[in-house]
Formats: sequence, C-alpha cells, structure tokens
Amino acid sequence: AVRKLFATSMQSSQLRLAMPKMNGVVQKMIDVIESRRHEGPIDFQKLCVQFTLDTIGVVALDANLGGLDGSREIQSKIIETGYVSRAIMSNPFHALYYKLFPHSAVAQQQATAIQGLTDEWDALTKEIMQRDCPPDGEMPLWYAFKTLIDPETGKPLTYESLRAELATIIGGAMD
Repeated sequence: AVRKLFATSMQSSQLRLAMPKMNGVVQKMIDVIESRRHEGPIDFQKLCVQFTLDTIGVVALDANLGGLDGSREIQSKIIETGYVSRAIMSNPFHALYYKLFPHSAVAQQQATAIQGLTDEWDALTKEIMQRDCPPDGEMPLWYAFKTLIDPETGKPLTYESLRAELATIIGGAMD
C-alpha cells in the first residue's frame, strides 16, 4: 500500500503539480545565499541538505521542515541521532553498555538525542493529523498517508505507524 502511494506521487502529472512548490524553495535558497554571501564563504553542501529537507517538506508534506530558515530542529536532530546510531552499529559493546548503564552520561546523551528526534516526528505527525481534508480532486502525499488503510487491520494507520512513515519519507528522501 505504501509503495503504491509513492508510485502514484512520482507520476509525471504529480511532479508537474509540485514544480511551483519546488520553485518556491529554490527562491528561498537564493534568498539565503543573497543574505549570507557578504559574510564570507557559504557551506554549499550544508545549504543543499537544508534545501533538500525543505523540498521534501513542501512537496510531500505541505510543511516547512525548517531546513533553510532554521525554524525546526529536524536536520540537527537527524544528524545527532545518526551519530548515536553509528556508534551503536560500529561497536556492539556500545549498545550493551547503554543497556547495562542506562543512567550513565553517555546513555543519557543517547536517550536525549533519540527523544529529541522523536519529539520532532511527533510534532509533525500531530500537525498533519490536525489538518483538514484537501480540496476535492487533490490527493497530497500527506493526506494519502493520513487516510491510508492498513491492509492487515482494515483500519487507518495508527498514530505510531503514521509517525514512522513520515520519518521514513523524510529519511529516505534525504538519503
């Protein structure tokens, strides 16, 4: 069911509808460059990541994910949690240490990083859950996920499943 939603959203007719939104993010990026260029060199790689985050937000979720304007902490929380994940995956003793010593400073730092990103996903999910239906004939990706029926239960996705799907959309598109 999820693959079908993505396949539909990537059809050329849907991508054509997204172009004005993408152009808005491009203009936002140009504005950021113009406002910062007199300050010295611009980290263009970081700017492109911020641009990508905002493009995903606007095109897929009709949401400002705060990449270019810094209004949200999604990007920094993804990076912070990525460091935690890398430490755990690169050394299995890290995971064991965190489990055995959950009150250690390192384990608390890990928990704080994970909770910070979870809080961002929660805020985004709540924002989408509170939205009204789009106009007739429109089926934005956020609405398709909000109304997706779980084939196993025959019911709409649970809050936790929707939150996970939104995180997957952003994580997959950022990758």
